[in-house]
Amino acid sequence: KLRGLLIGDGWIDPISLYNSYLPYAIANNLVKNDSELYTNITQIVAAWRQILSRQVNVFVSQCYYILHQIMNNGIIKEQDVGNTEDSCINVYDIRLGAKKTMCGSNGPSELEYVSAYLNRQDVMSSIHIDGKKSEWRAFTRLIFTSFRAFNSRPSIHLLPDLLSKIPIVFYNGEYDLICNHWAAENM
Repeated sequence: KLRGLLIGDGWIDPISLYNSYLPYAIANNLVKNDSELYTNITQIVAAWRQILSRQVNVFVSQCYYILHQIMNNGIIKEQDVGNTEDSCINVYDIRLGAKKTMCGSNGPSELEYVSAYLNRQDVMSSIHIDGKKSEWRAFTRLIFTSFRAFNSRPSIHLLPDLLSKIPIVFYNGEYDLICNHWAAENM
């Protein structure tokens, strides 16, 4: 019997997420109010609000573009990455930079421990995974694209019923941009 859920960095409510990106970026000094980037993002926000006024799906690529603008054009601390022209903001830890080829795909350093744990034979056996067929790897593009259900309703619509039956704990990293805690707090 399911007794509860623990959801970390969940893509639960796209409206809360999209609404949080610019204020979170400003509060964390990734975007300046009087910058060209700020102006560009506010124009994108106006456009996506029109899109979302018609229908809200779990993933709207035009809205997700806000994240890409911040990630690729936001203020990067030079000491974190060296050459800032070839760098971007690490969406999983805004205190860190990333090389442009790795933008959005280099997660927390703790993933090496998660990978080691999830690939242990006893763990795979306990969750009924044949180790010969599958090995857990973070940021697998095929899995990401397979589970990105463009036309699905956001899971926030499931929460009232779930919460009436089981406790749910949500957690988000303090320095996570992609699923930041501001969005979770405003769902």
